[in-house]
Amino acid sequence: MMKTRQGSFTQFDYQDGNLMFRHCEEVTPVLDQNKAEQNDGDGYTKDRTMRKIASLPMTVYCDLVRRGIMDDEKALRRWLRDPDNRYFRTSGGKI
Repeated sequence: MMKTRQGSFTQFDYQDGNLMFRHCEEVTPVLDQNKAEQNDGDGYTKDRTMRKIASLPMTVYCDLVRRGIMDDEKALRRWLRDPDNRYFRTSGGKI
């Protein structure tokens, strides 16, 4: 398995003058924890007053903020319901 460098990187393209930012993060620990929590229960606290729905790596969270999804409840619900994003969920059921 190839190791990926973690962190934020900046690259300047001298040909077209574009500045690019790249953010890399090892997400396997977050996804493994999410899977364990999915298998462990329904996400509710013992007193059933709160429910944990998802846990996001910082790079994913920042991308959702940049795209305006974190500030739009309907868009966030839609994103969390998308089967492609199921690995970020910590509990099943309806959102």
